[in-house]
Amino acid sequence: MEAAKPRAVNKLKIPDAMQLATGLINGADTFITNDDSFKTVRGRIEVIVLHELT
Repeated sequence: MEAAKPRAVNKLKIPDAMQLATGLINGADTFITNDDSFKTVRGRIEVIVLHELT
């Protein structure tokens, strides 16, 4: 049920919330994606959206 909170708080789709929860459970401090829906994520993990780096 770790994926339920990121899904509810950030309004993520279920597969996206599961990926984020997997990172959190395994102690990741950074989540790298090219999906803008993760821009709303705040808290224990830094989200880097690749297309914003250029």
